[in-house]
Amino acid sequence: MGTRTHTQFHDNLEIPETKAEHIAKKAALFATAAFFAFTGLRHLLIPEFYQILMPSFLPVPLFLIYVTGAYQIVCAIGLLFVNTRKMAAWGLMGFLLATLPILVYMWVYKDPIPSSWAPSWLKMLSIPLQFALMFWVYQFSHKPKNY
Repeated sequence: MGTRTHTQFHDNLEIPETKAEHIAKKAALFATAAFFAFTGLRHLLIPEFYQILMPSFLPVPLFLIYVTGAYQIVCAIGLLFVNTRKMAAWGLMGFLLATLPILVYMWVYKDPIPSSWAPSWLKMLSIPLQFALMFWVYQFSHKPKNY
């Protein structure tokens, strides 16, 4: 049969969550799905806002805006279902990683938005925020049935 080591026992130990923790996890899941669905919908309804942000070296910017908007909506919906949650979370992490160069480009090379709306330091802050969002979404890919 083999004996369990302390580490093996600890890895398999599941501490039951409280009802408040379960509700908080569900609320975080729904808020995350709503956030990505909302931003995806904005891509589809207000593409001109995102067109201003697109680097000039990317081909067919309007098409990319529509595709990324639809992609975010599909992944947001996928987060809501246990069977697709892990894949949707990884899809959103990939999206966040893929759009990171655009944030860097905006901060370093381009001032597409009036400076009164987004000062340089705020655009720079969006870069670590992107990593924080990736970590946040990763939480839904880990043990997706617990949410």
